[in-house]
Amino acid sequence: RHSLLGSVDQDREDEAAIAKQVAEWEAAAKTIPKLDDGDVVDVIYAEHLLASWVLQASPWNAYHSGMVFRVKGASGEKKATYTVDYTPFFTDRISYVLHPLIDPVYPSWIPKPLGVLWARLNNSYDLVWQNKGATRYYTGVPSKFTNFTFVGTTDGATFNKLMDWIHDYDRLHKTFEPVEIVVNGTKTGGHGSRMCHDLFYYALAALVDMGFEPTPADFIFRDHIMVFAESYEKVDVNDPEVRRDVIRYFRMFISFMDLINQEFTNIRNLLVSADTVAVTPYLFLGGEYYKVKLVPPYVNYCYLTVSMPPERSSVWDSEHLCALEQRTENLHNSTTWGTLKSLVQPRNLAYVAEQAVDDTRTWLTVVVLAATFAVLLGGRQTRN
Repeated sequence: RHSLLGSVDQDREDEAAIAKQVAEWEAAAKTIPKLDDGDVVDVIYAEHLLASWVLQASPWNAYHSGMVFRVKGASGEKKATYTVDYTPFFTDRISYVLHPLIDPVYPSWIPKPLGVLWARLNNSYDLVWQNKGATRYYTGVPSKFTNFTFVGTTDGATFNKLMDWIHDYDRLHKTFEPVEIVVNGTKTGGHGSRMCHDLFYYALAALVDMGFEPTPADFIFRDHIMVFAESYEKVDVNDPEVRRDVIRYFRMFISFMDLINQEFTNIRNLLVSADTVAVTPYLFLGGEYYKVKLVPPYVNYCYLTVSMPPERSSVWDSEHLCALEQRTENLHNSTTWGTLKSLVQPRNLAYVAEQAVDDTRTWLTVVVLAATFAVLLGGRQTRN
């Protein structure tokens, strides 16, 4: 077995490293003790600069967030500080959370070049994701966090309930997924992301359900990678036709990674190209594949205010700052020529040809044309 992006043996070694890391992180969770019910706990939003890009000739920063809990006794004496955040296991490449390894599978006795061809003809691939994530627990505040915003105060009894809730969240959320689906024009339709900022919001929502009243000292902002859809549906990746479509899309995604690594917003160019050549986009969310019917503006990378639960922020009516043009009328004008150019790019033409080859109707047409030609040729020979 060989991978188009690296050996599967390396991935298996990573699984062992993950198991060790999980054990260490779970042990850290146990170091946060139960608090006295009367303890006073300050709830604080924490963040630090994660990465910085130049997007559309302007600087653009991405931040990682967490929650800090500063504990004091009922008499006001300082007792301890704890921090939680949600993080991916692999952080050296953004590709880990955007696409899978596409690993051709073929009998071991077949030489690699023929094996890759065998896998292509039989659609025999493993899709290996390396987007595992988990909640981390710290005693104290990791030095990586540099910006802090006070959110409110609760008591020890509520903190203990929240820690139980976070343990359940950690048990149910095992992948890091930075992309969310937004159903065009709606505030609540879609499928959320699964990243550090989501742990903060949902933990805050759980606190509100427990009676906590947030009083943030300042506005809190978070980044969103939003894919805009008319609709989306869960699919069965074990269905041969679906699997072929999924693999085709992610192969196209991989072909754009050099551009995406240079400027993250090139994901829009990928999706415009996919739309142009009728390659259907898919997202992998919560362990399931979703087929997405895209609409302009296809995708955007935006900062939105974090509304206090139960309110939710929306790109349609919340204060926001986006890296790309959001208005679709301008988008159509600015991308028409780019779309035409993308259509004739060799790599995109290859996907057009590939879809034609995979389409049963293509072969039926070839058979009909061949039969018609044979009949015509036979009739001509008979007359001669």
